[in-house]
Amino acid sequence: MGKRSRLAAAISGCLLGLVVLAGCAQAPGSSAGATPSAPGGTVTPQPSASEPRPTPSPTPRLEPFPTGKPSPGKTSSIQLTGRLEKGVEGCTILRIDDGQSYEMMGGQTALPPIGTRVRVKGVVRNDLMSFCMQGPIVQVLEIEPV
Repeated sequence: MGKRSRLAAAISGCLLGLVVLAGCAQAPGSSAGATPSAPGGTVTPQPSASEPRPTPSPTPRLEPFPTGKPSPGKTSSIQLTGRLEKGVEGCTILRIDDGQSYEMMGGQTALPPIGTRVRVKGVVRNDLMSFCMQGPIVQVLEIEPV
């Protein structure tokens, strides 16, 4: 194949690709299967008989934003003993002796230093999420070094 015929084949291939893409293109704001309502008028979509019509879904019910108080029936009191550790995203976690970790939330503004062994009384908050994601969230009611 000569140089000219390869160039002609490359140009033909590019032109064919452009024609295919142009055939798939739609004007902005139009949709497939749309027909104009009048010459030069607006375009209104026309669903085909074979397309199923979408059924509206019910509006999802959202839980209320947490107020900082445990929701009735979604919490359980707990007493834990372990060592405070620095968690991810600025969280403080409590690592108990069996290796399980709990995220500490609320409570005193000044927690004992990281590395301190403590006893925590609190409420497990199954109704909350956090960026930490390093175990169940415990809303601290009392904390003391041991």
